[in-house]
Order: sequence, then structure tokens, then C-alpha cells
Amino acid sequence: MKYCTANCLGKGFFVSSDRHAGHLSGHPGNVWCVADNNSAWIERVGGTEKTLEEAQAFVDGVVANAQAVWDSGSEEYKTFHNRPIAVSLPV
Repeated sequence: MKYCTANCLGKGFFVSSDRHAGHLSGHPGNVWCVADNNSAWIERVGGTEKTLEEAQAFVDGVVANAQAVWDSGSEEYKTFHNRPIAVSLPV
């Protein structure tokens, strides 16, 4: 598994052939996990490859910030929004 950060640019960011090439999943903070054989996708979208530890730390920070926003929100806000939960990247 490879990990990267890449800004999702909408239509064409990934296409069915990218999915068929192997695992491709998005996570909080524009962190993406791709199969080892899918390095071309990282390059095509201008991604920056990360280690698992770097990617997980980034996701953890984004989730922690979102949880802090939720925690400081009004009761009305909390009624209509779920508290963000921790995300573990696939290995």
C-alpha cells in the first residue's frame, strides 16, 4: 500500500481504470491510499507520497480539529451533525 496527499480536482481525478489498477481510497485531509502498483496515479494527480506514519498523523490531526469544532458547537449543531470519529488507514 502507498499513501499520499493530493487535492481532489473533481471529475477525472480518478477514473474506473484507476480503480481497476488496484486499491484506491480517500480519507480526511485529502489523504489517499493506493495499491503498490498504482504509482502512476499519484504522479498523474500531483500527489505527494507519504509514509504510513506521516499519512496517519495527518489524518489524525484533521480528525482532531474536526472533533474540536464539533465539541465547541451548539447543542443545535450537535443535533444535526455527528461527531467525527477516528480513522485508521488500511495497511
